[in-house]
Amino acid sequence: MADSARFFNSIGLQRIYDRGLSLASYLQSKVAGRWGSGVLSVSPSADPRFKTFLTAFNPFKAYNDPSQFSTMLTALNQARDALGAGSPKIYIRSITWRDKAKDPGTADNRAALRISTHALYNDPGEIDEMFRQLVKAIDATGLPQA
Repeated sequence: MADSARFFNSIGLQRIYDRGLSLASYLQSKVAGRWGSGVLSVSPSADPRFKTFLTAFNPFKAYNDPSQFSTMLTALNQARDALGAGSPKIYIRSITWRDKAKDPGTADNRAALRISTHALYNDPGEIDEMFRQLVKAIDATGLPQA
């Protein structure tokens, strides 16, 4: 653990943070360029207090329709699983949540894919390849895209 801390400190925590944000912004711009910025679960912000290394989005046309939750979650999981079964394996997550403001029920009714640019995809080239494979997997679901 001490060796890891020294390694991080030798790079500099600010440099690590800045790089993670830069890669996330790069991925978010690719998502927005393909499906529009509306599909991003959190809109890109110029305010650094609201930036993160994670990108979550739902590329389907009905991304904001809770009545399509089950259909979209199935398709998102299909795309996720196809990427994980490929070679090389590409690891992303699907996530769900309940939109409390609009839909005060007790069950989740929103779904998205979540990609981490701080753990697995460390440079623009890796993001480009992951995104290329992701688009193919999403296309294969057959659901209308945004």
